[in-house]
Amino acid sequence: MQKEKRTENKAVLEVAGRDQQDQRLFLNFNREQCVWELTKSETELWKEPVDSVLESLTRIVTNEAPEWSGSASELLQLLPEIDMQPNVFTRKLNVSLERLLIDYNIKYEFDIIRKRKFSMKLLCSVSVCSLQNSLTMYLFKSCSIL
Repeated sequence: MQKEKRTENKAVLEVAGRDQQDQRLFLNFNREQCVWELTKSETELWKEPVDSVLESLTRIVTNEAPEWSGSASELLQLLPEIDMQPNVFTRKLNVSLERLLIDYNIKYEFDIIRKRKFSMKLLCSVSVCSLQNSLTMYLFKSCSIL
């Protein structure tokens, strides 16, 4: 709790925790009832910091080149600033699958072709949207026939 002066009736309580959003509560002290009353609250949404690995993928997959496919080793050769082993890089992309799509508009697909032979595919959001729209149109037409 923060007050500008020790005797002041107004205070700001900043709440932060693992299981709740960060909040700032503006309070006013009621001297007659000896209680703090809430006057206003603000919630600040927490944003994840920029991920340099995911950010670097935006240089590979662009609107001009909306698709890239190959192995993790081949992708790491295109990104010399990333100093990771291919298996660690693949694990990072697998964990960041949703964030890659939502924040960076890149769809990531990962396939095992043969034993120990991996393939990955990156698609720009334009391709993802067109794929989703064509699928939606297909489902809509299918449902309207029934």
